Amino acid sequence: MQCFCFWALREGLRSKPSLKARFKLSRTHVNILLLGLAPVAVLPKYQRQGIGLMLIRYSLEECDRLGCKAIVVLGHPEYYPRFGFIPAKEKRLRREYDVPNHVFMLLELESDALNGCNGTVKYRTEFSECE
Repeated sequence: MQCFCFWALREGLRSKPSLKARFKLSRTHVNILLLGLAPVAVLPKYQRQGIGLMLIRYSLEECDRLGCKAIVVLGHPEYYPRFGFIPAKEKRLRREYDVPNHVFMLLELESDALNGCNGTVKYRTEFSECE
């Protein structure tokens, strides 16, 4: 399972191994590569400079380059829609965590990639260990 994350330093963008989500979905045909976007944080003194925006955009581009068809995120419902994320319930996906529906969102990198899918998103066990 390929995993990655990105972080910003003054010199530029770096990458290292990280966690991604594993998914249990029902679909009648083709398997789909889905990834989970982990929380994004920027140190307070560097906030409001576009760093978080840059990290998310770069991550989405890398996911697309790797052939990912869709991405899920547990995140702020007023922030992530600017990148095209919608509530996952609109595509009949559920989350395993007890969080409000509006914070569990997804972005299809390929139009209608999740048509015909349904199920519960199951994250890797490492994700729970970080709580």
